[in-house]
Amino acid sequence: MKPSKLIQFMLTIPAATGKLIGVQFDIEPHTLPNWPQDASKPVSSTTNATLDLLCNELMDLYDIFRDKTTQNGLQFQAAIAIQYQSVFFNRNGSFVRFAETIQQVTDKVALMAYRNVAKSIFDLAIDEVLYAATIKKKVVIPIEVLNVLPPFISFYGSTNDYLQTQVSSLHQMMIGYEGYDGTSMHHYTPFRERNANGMTMAYGKERGLYVWDPQQWLNQTEFNQLVELCFMGDINTVYLHVGRYVTFENGQWNRLRTVISLFEQIGVDTMFLYGDNTWTTNHDLPLLLMDSTIAFFKAMYGTATTTSTATKLTTTTTTFITSRPLTSTTTTTTVRPITTTATIRPSTTVTVPVTTANNMTRLSTTANPTTRASTTTTSTIFRTTTIFSTAVSNTQLGATSISNTTTTSATRPNTNHNHHPQPDR
Repeated sequence: MKPSKLIQFMLTIPAATGKLIGVQFDIEPHTLPNWPQDASKPVSSTTNATLDLLCNELMDLYDIFRDKTTQNGLQFQAAIAIQYQSVFFNRNGSFVRFAETIQQVTDKVALMAYRNVAKSIFDLAIDEVLYAATIKKKVVIPIEVLNVLPPFISFYGSTNDYLQTQVSSLHQMMIGYEGYDGTSMHHYTPFRERNANGMTMAYGKERGLYVWDPQQWLNQTEFNQLVELCFMGDINTVYLHVGRYVTFENGQWNRLRTVISLFEQIGVDTMFLYGDNTWTTNHDLPLLLMDSTIAFFKAMYGTATTTSTATKLTTTTTTFITSRPLTSTTTTTTVRPITTTATIRPSTTVTVPVTTANNMTRLSTTANPTTRASTTTTSTIFRTTTIFSTAVSNTQLGATSISNTTTTSATRPNTNHNHHPQPDR
């Protein structure tokens, strides 16, 4: 199959800077049958042996990944479910927060703050974005477009205009925060089916796209469509599910070189993507895939000479916002139906900006965000994530069929869904 005319045109453009830059592992132990139902609980002197085992096993694996990628000039990223913000476990004698422990050993995390309203995504994600800045790491926020339940976690069924408006608004809310690195579309198949015709849907320094089906890069016709969509949609990072194809015995190294090289021509970085929740405790296959990735990387580029990925990710001269916006816990935001959630998170001493009641408007429109904090006071506070909502009409949402009932709950909703369309087994 010959490349399309558009791809032939793209190949005439001077080569950009895209390349294979690292790996992302999407391992979600909360979907395992033995994950404790009461895992999200306040810090206490008691412990849950099963929870401790699962979290520690995964962190031991991630520690190995961090060392291997650092030694070989690759980024190491991991996906984090939003539930992990409120999961504490005993690691080496101390109760630690699961989400933050993962952030500490990675260069960047994909925070699955899945909602279909910009303000709701912001409220769920802001604490991890703020924490990332304190440890010089980054957070990218995937945007769910799959047909999954509950409906308020996905943009499935909404119009392209609504999706674009909400993701753009989220970007404007986040752009002043140092720990924020951009957004990504999850994932390519439903995104392609939206027929966006070159509309920009991902915003930020990173504008990512997940590709879970290997046939979409193994098959040349499928791959032509993928490259064209990335080029027209201003995507600059592709998360390519390569699975066992990266192992030498599967004989796809030449194909992977071709795929990565064509992405390089249009300035798109490639991240190898792997995911299977059973890897929480079964480490043999993920270790094989990591070692195979490193071997492939060395074969393609030679001995790694890049600097530390953590340093590379955070070099900046910009002044950033360093605390979350102050909002009243009784503020009502008009959004799509969403479950009310309230999570009280203890925090260390922070600097709190003195702002007006209309803080979010000022945040999204002020050219220099640091002017908000002209007067500061230091105090010990509780970080509170509170989301209130009312229903909106189908016309406002731009969707074909949306329920307009409001749900209230004292805990986060169960958002366990099949995040791995094709797990690596």
